[in-house]
Amino acid sequence: MRRAVPFVAALLVLAAIGAVVGWRLGRPASRAAGGGTSTGCGFADEFDGNGLDARWTWTGPSTESGEPGHAVENGDLRITAVNGADLHGQTLTAPRVLTEVRGDFSATAGLEFPGGRNFQSAGLLVWSDERNFLRLERGFSDFAGIVFEYTENGSPHGIVEPAVGFRALRTDAVRLVLRLQRKGNEFTASWGQPEEEVLARIDAVTLPLGEVVRVGVAVVSLGRSPSGSTPPLDPLTVPFRSFTVAC
Repeated sequence: MRRAVPFVAALLVLAAIGAVVGWRLGRPASRAAGGGTSTGCGFADEFDGNGLDARWTWTGPSTESGEPGHAVENGDLRITAVNGADLHGQTLTAPRVLTEVRGDFSATAGLEFPGGRNFQSAGLLVWSDERNFLRLERGFSDFAGIVFEYTENGSPHGIVEPAVGFRALRTDAVRLVLRLQRKGNEFTASWGQPEEEVLARIDAVTLPLGEVVRVGVAVVSLGRSPSGSTPPLDPLTVPFRSFTVAC
């Protein structure tokens, strides 16, 4: 038995080395159906499977309804919002996918935003319940820019908005990366473009959400016009390229 110990130890060392090499080569040891890869505390999804990872929860039109919804194809999660889909006040109809996260975390999403009508947006969502949640998005209202807002006890609060009368962070970027980091009750928002190694800090907000929240991505699309002459918007489809959440 004593001679077997070094042999077993050697096998364990080789297995560990193989796992590390596999990870560095982009071949994670475990992969779930739908493109998700285990990261221990959270998970990473490159949307390279045939459907949603089992750890996502979809809120939106059902496949059987025939309405636009979501699809995983060509390495993207494509979420479609029909006109009127929102996450503001009493209207919480925006299509979204969320996964449960406990405690502190860092969530990052890569996406392309094709919207350009008032009001459209897409990005990260931290959801406690219908009266308490946080949004970080690329949007368009009076102009193109970043959306960073939260709802506490049913009351919406805009921190950064692409609208006159609000603090603004203007950008016409179509491809971008959004990140929300939680430490206790403080949430810090950052953003950048895919080629940038360091994301730019936007701001932070203190929001007393529960220890367990759901985190993911959502799409908002509203048709607004002061004159009322704008025709109804076509459904807005946003491709999300990647999502990671780590603790």
